[in-house]
Amino acid sequence: HVDKGTYMPIRYHRILDHNSSMVQVSHVEYDTQRLEDFDIYSYLPPHFTFSKPEAKGVVKAKLRRGDFAPDFKLGDTEGRTHTLSQYRGKTVLVEFTSVACSVCQIVPAFLHQLSVEFPQLQILSIEAWNMKASTCLNWVKRKGVTHPYLLDGKSTHAIYTDNAGVPSFFIIDAEGKIVAEFTGYSEQTS
Repeated sequence: HVDKGTYMPIRYHRILDHNSSMVQVSHVEYDTQRLEDFDIYSYLPPHFTFSKPEAKGVVKAKLRRGDFAPDFKLGDTEGRTHTLSQYRGKTVLVEFTSVACSVCQIVPAFLHQLSVEFPQLQILSIEAWNMKASTCLNWVKRKGVTHPYLLDGKSTHAIYTDNAGVPSFFIIDAEGKIVAEFTGYSEQTS
């Protein structure tokens, strides 16, 4: 409820007696107004208007197979800086992940297995939810991650995908083109 004089919310309390019977309570009529009768404008302050939000630039669609992967420059948990372009000439697996994601907890073992089977594959994990560097470093050590774990990748993730979900994977060929992309992980589909 809103007080029409002050436009401030009001809380109404109904105190029922402990001796109230079920019959007395069940016959109380709380609201007889129909939805069609409700007028939201009578609850708004004078001169209040609704407006459309302004578009703040064009929303870029998710990158797809065949697109060139945009370059990025991010620091890792060891303090080194990495760019995607420095790995040109190699096949790169970019994983957008987060230490706070429950599904992402099982991915490091799979990535380690990939790095053993395909030593020429460069794996880069990017923290997509911008968790603290110290938290990420502890997680990397606990999980035994040996490939670069890049920090502050939320804006990079937004460039690569319109979906905030993690884990997201992009396989980038030696020329810098995306050859595969997928979101989600399960041990059955790895």
